[in-house]
Amino acid sequence: MNGKIISIANSKGGVGKTTTTVNLGTALARQGYKVLCCDCDPQGNFSAALGLKPDTITTTIANLMMSVIEDNGSGTESLTNCCIIHHNGLDIIPSNLKLSAVEISLISTMSRETVLKKILTPLRLRYDFILLDCLPSLGMLTINALAACDSVIIPLEAHYLSYEGLELILRTISQVKRNINNALTVEGIIFTKYQSHTNFCRSIRELVEREYGESIHIFKDMIGHSIRVAEASAVGVSIFDHDPQNSVAEAYQNIALEVAGHEK
Repeated sequence: MNGKIISIANSKGGVGKTTTTVNLGTALARQGYKVLCCDCDPQGNFSAALGLKPDTITTTIANLMMSVIEDNGSGTESLTNCCIIHHNGLDIIPSNLKLSAVEISLISTMSRETVLKKILTPLRLRYDFILLDCLPSLGMLTINALAACDSVIIPLEAHYLSYEGLELILRTISQVKRNINNALTVEGIIFTKYQSHTNFCRSIRELVEREYGESIHIFKDMIGHSIRVAEASAVGVSIFDHDPQNSVAEAYQNIALEVAGHEK
């Protein structure tokens, strides 16, 4: 059975895309699934959040995408195997600033929207889940991720500007679905950095539920605001390794059950 590819995407920065990719991927792996996480951001934040040093990594997703751009992917499979790093139960395709040059190259590439798909499609047979950590942009790298995936998880901070930006990512998903990937769906919205004691956070959640709740799944578990999550990223581990009893770990574990199709 083919594995499922999920993009973690939002055009707004700082909403918890990388945190969600790290901890949802780890939660799925802890439940026994084979998980590959692909860092699709030139900043390499996902790679750094798991203790890797992007600047020292020589083979990244940039190399794989350039291989497809230059020779339509012949020989990419062996390069892919060299690129995958095994780390704490996850397989990782890292990224660094070289990916910025790839985005420029994509502008003049034939079928530029499907370069990443050509890399990931053969990997479906090896993994149950492939998670794509997208950059805070709706440029060609994010379009490639949306063209390659089955569904999108949208991390959303319960702030007004994040709410305002939600329509933009949803419109982009709709355009990709209509023109490039007609099987694309929205897996759901995850509220992040949530402070349940504030009326403001609650009001934003209620607003999102009222506007989108009938058409888009909103995960019941919210990712609370916790300094322990920031600490985990700083030392290069998931919240499960840093503070497994933290409520954020429990929330991601429950979300992973939902993503895998199980009841909490």
